[in-house]
Amino acid sequence: MAWVIIWGLNVNTPVITTPTMMILKKLERIPWLAEAAAALLGLVYAGWGLFFAHTSNSLLDEGAYLYKGFLFVAGRYWPYQDYGPWTNHMPLSFLIPGALQTLFEPGLRTARNFMVVVGLVMLVGIWLLGKRFGGRWWALFAVAALALSPALIQFYSIGVTQGLVACMLV
Repeated sequence: MAWVIIWGLNVNTPVITTPTMMILKKLERIPWLAEAAAALLGLVYAGWGLFFAHTSNSLLDEGAYLYKGFLFVAGRYWPYQDYGPWTNHMPLSFLIPGALQTLFEPGLRTARNFMVVVGLVMLVGIWLLGKRFGGRWWALFAVAALALSPALIQFYSIGVTQGLVACMLV
């Protein structure tokens, strides 16, 4: 009680609400609104992810991961083989893109489309974590932080392991 009086507030005084606060409180009571907004943000992420996946230039690491992974899964080489391709990372970083290319078709388009799907799985994981720790509105803000950042979407839509590791960590 003393703390409230120090700040000049009286406990019995009704709280004055602005029209904006009233609207926000009404929106907060709609149970499906946060989920629908997060799903819409997921569609935005998927659209931008596909755009960046098909318009970004290829990187040296991206081609190396894909080619080495395809050779490893096809059985032409194995990780850390003498006189084989230089394996400067853990074998899983090559084997996952290689297995993906064996299942579908070899190439950059397959890996980049897969990375967009991995990014969507990461958004679902961010939603679940945010909902568990802060509620559905904090989960929506966490999803919005990722889905509305073009730099992150472009970074996670190319066929390198950063997006895959981020999804695994979530």
